[in-house]
Amino acid sequence: MQLSYAGASDVGRVREENQDAIGLPHHPLSGDGVPLFVLADGMGGRQGGGLASRMAVATLQEHFARDESRDPRQTLRKGVQKASLAILQKAEDEPQLQGMGTTIVALAIRDGLAVVANVGDSRAYIFRGGRLRQITEDHSLVAQQVRQGLLSLQEAKSSPLRHIITKAAGAMPNVEPDVFHEHLEDGDILLMCSDGLHGPVEEAQIAKVLSSRQPLTDQVGELLKQANQAGGPDNISVILVRVDNKATTGEMANVTGDLTEKLPGGPASQQDPAAGGSAMTKPFVYLVPLAAAALGLWWYFSNN
Repeated sequence: MQLSYAGASDVGRVREENQDAIGLPHHPLSGDGVPLFVLADGMGGRQGGGLASRMAVATLQEHFARDESRDPRQTLRKGVQKASLAILQKAEDEPQLQGMGTTIVALAIRDGLAVVANVGDSRAYIFRGGRLRQITEDHSLVAQQVRQGLLSLQEAKSSPLRHIITKAAGAMPNVEPDVFHEHLEDGDILLMCSDGLHGPVEEAQIAKVLSSRQPLTDQVGELLKQANQAGGPDNISVILVRVDNKATTGEMANVTGDLTEKLPGGPASQQDPAAGGSAMTKPFVYLVPLAAAALGLWWYFSNN
């Protein structure tokens, strides 16, 4: 099975720095390799967020390279746990970094099987036959409320609590990622993204871009462009992987005015001097009890 891929990250239109990070294979793909793709969305302030996301990507890549297991499910699971422990230890060693953490979504492909591990609200999708389907489930307060039937999908999109996540790497010593798998078919496109894309851009718009016949690099650029046109309220990271038996090499995104990170596995924390506003951080998991109480009060008063 041959794969082509492209990925890039952008600071957006509001944040002053990019705290996302992406990791792509370091070498062109062959039919026999087991490629790893990683995307992380950091949190924890100016110093912590970008560092946490970069640590997550680097730790997973190192673990994946050294692990001799033939089961990518266990390799990804252990890699996410190892990244979480590394981030937690770093925060304990340096008090100014306390509270930092990151989402992680990681993808490995072996023998026609895509294995995805995730913590947080960064997502993986599969695009097949003109239909976009979410593979992962968000670890967020609002997503939990939707699953419990307390909020509709439409209400969730406008909820002031939608950025509060319930699980993150670095939040606890023994974080347990969700692990999913998909049997791949020729023509499938796997999308990995941070909430900077899936928040402001509707899934129908994303599917329209993926249904075009543009090269993956152009599709990545178009998705970043659409997220910025929708206000660019957060950092935006996108990785696309296409099953294509005619492809033999990976594709890297070209430099455009919107891209701030193009290198596989490198840090995605460049600062955009043109961006306005102050840096914001994704609320961390220790706010969940307070947020849940606030949501309960809102629901009570709105229905009484």
